[in-house]
Amino acid sequence: RRRPKKIRDYYFLFAIIIIFYSFPPPPIILLSLLMMSKLPTTRRFEKKDDDDDDAKSNSSHGGGVVLDNGQFTCKVYDFGAHVVSWRSKSDLEVFKAQPEFLFLSREAVLDGTKPIRGGIPICFPQFGKLGTCAKQHGFARHSTWDFISSETNADECWAKATFSMSSNEDTLKEFPFKFTLKYTVCIEKEFLHTKLEVTNDDSKEFEFTTALHTYFTAKSINDIAVKGLNGARYTDSLQDGKECVEGEEEIRFDKEVDRIYRRNVALVEKERLEIIDRVWEQEGVLSQHTRGVAMTTKNLNDAVVWNPWIDKSKSMADFGDEEYKEMVCVEAAAIEDPVKLKPGQSWCGEQTLESVINLAHFSA
Repeated sequence: RRRPKKIRDYYFLFAIIIIFYSFPPPPIILLSLLMMSKLPTTRRFEKKDDDDDDAKSNSSHGGGVVLDNGQFTCKVYDFGAHVVSWRSKSDLEVFKAQPEFLFLSREAVLDGTKPIRGGIPICFPQFGKLGTCAKQHGFARHSTWDFISSETNADECWAKATFSMSSNEDTLKEFPFKFTLKYTVCIEKEFLHTKLEVTNDDSKEFEFTTALHTYFTAKSINDIAVKGLNGARYTDSLQDGKECVEGEEEIRFDKEVDRIYRRNVALVEKERLEIIDRVWEQEGVLSQHTRGVAMTTKNLNDAVVWNPWIDKSKSMADFGDEEYKEMVCVEAAAIEDPVKLKPGQSWCGEQTLESVINLAHFSA
């Protein structure tokens, strides 16, 4: 009978220790091994296995890739080209307390029968119900993408993977145009880059809306804030699309929030949004230390801010009743002005997330 993975790991580690004590390697070999352990790597997985800590024990999500640049890891499924994890490997306490930056619901369905609740879902060819597709947010997050390639660069400390999806018989029923999508995920030092490219392969012009529907993890919803939208106008989806203007320097959460912000197009690529999370709560022990994520975008000029709060959380089968306390969505999007592509034209939307600590402007 096959031994459990953790026991096998212990046996392997014990054997390595015995060998090293019995035959001490030269210092140059130890240095080389240390350097190799920090080199960027990519690893394909083809099905649920003992290394998959995200999936429920009775689910099978299919294949994917794990990226590791020595500082961070990132996990992407072929299903939806869905980023489900972005974790720090740092020994700093501010990261050790909570190494994961992306929220993944413990109730998420990972068997390919429905979109994954958490991580970074791709909304295409529509956001929400703003289009002809019957499915919320379109079909890209419901589809299994083709894994194209992965590569690394040790000098620049990055690892990346590329996926693609093309129109097919099923997509043409809902979105009657031929297209090709290309999605690149790259971890570079403390950055997570995601880039979506759309090409019109049809003989007719089409338009679409899209979003990278990022779920961020939070130690506590009471201690998280979104900064960078003060003065931006938005539509409030909870008030029948009422037009409003954001008047707060920081958006805090004490109720359900569902808003589509229209950012200043001239400043989108220069100014960043900040998702700020207080990690430390013990009085007098680094109590003002915070960490967070800074977001910059290109050609994604809208920002959606969402937290389902109590009632909606209870209505979602793939979301825990209390998980609204552990997450917030801040989504880079192109919604208000749909993207129009003529035959043969392409469009590219990009999002860059940066891991940061000690955000001094956090309002305690």
